[in-house]
Amino acid sequence: MTLFYLTIDAVNRELSWVRAGHDPAIFYDPANDTFQELRGDGMALGVKADARFEENRRNNLKRNQIILLGTDGIWEARNLRGEMFGKEPIYRTIRQNPALSARELLAGIFNTLNRFLADSALEDDATLVVIKVTDD
Repeated sequence: MTLFYLTIDAVNRELSWVRAGHDPAIFYDPANDTFQELRGDGMALGVKADARFEENRRNNLKRNQIILLGTDGIWEARNLRGEMFGKEPIYRTIRQNPALSARELLAGIFNTLNRFLADSALEDDATLVVIKVTDD
């Protein structure tokens, strides 16, 4: 089993995370239009009894920054022509709509995925969490 464990410290405006074989979360900063994968060492859970996991941190969170956590069933989804969805359509949706709420971005990404799939079915689970940093 893979895991991405993320905590958000709203008071200190800091993220901390641990990866255990799961795809990295995606971090978007609209102020400089950059995407970064929240990486870190760590193999899937249960593979090695004495496995060690690394805690990673990112501080100085700013308003409107966006964090996405998802399963590979989204970016590895294939349409009837066998083409893979990938991460670029997700990046494009976020980049073109940074002012939307987390809920609206989530809907926009799934709308883009559904248009891409057309009549083909997902072969894997498609789970996505969108978090948007606010001043609240």
